[in-house]
Amino acid sequence: VLTPDLGSVIAREPQNPPLPMLGAGPDSAVMAHVDTGVNYLLSSLQPHFATNGDRQILGHDFWDGDERPFDADPRGNPYFPQHHGTTVFNVLAREAPRTDIAIYRFPAPDMCRFADLIDHMARLSVRIVSLSMGLDDRSDWTCFEAAAQANPQILFVVSAGNDGRDLDRMPVYPAALALANMVVVTSSDD
Repeated sequence: VLTPDLGSVIAREPQNPPLPMLGAGPDSAVMAHVDTGVNYLLSSLQPHFATNGDRQILGHDFWDGDERPFDADPRGNPYFPQHHGTTVFNVLAREAPRTDIAIYRFPAPDMCRFADLIDHMARLSVRIVSLSMGLDDRSDWTCFEAAAQANPQILFVVSAGNDGRDLDRMPVYPAALALANMVVVTSSDD
């Protein structure tokens, strides 16, 4: 964290902190959350993480390529990264309180790694995936589309976006893909 004039460092915050030790789990997960990661240091969220027998969080960071899917999206501003994944995970945890959820950080630098991400989820026996993201360029989602079609046992619940767009006239992907194993939901407010 820098001073307002960017002249000096006033605090340090790790972008990819060590994983906490959690309770041992069954080495599988019914549900997965794919986003910018999750702040796994928040004790209020930890009871909702799917874990393995070694007490490690199930999931993966396909952005950095490691086992620490910590929530940070520096694409907008590296000094003030967005934390969208933690916000959405909090909603999932509240709405499905007895469900252990695997955590994934999406592969921003190489969207074709979605194929590896979906294969990873399939090996964990994931059946439902929350995917609250989207882009305007269909070509970013071709590998996701092929991998999702190859895994019909997984249901993808994807976001239609937050701006009320008519996806038939102004598509956002992956929501506009024609997948039999996908449900598209829109945002809501009070």
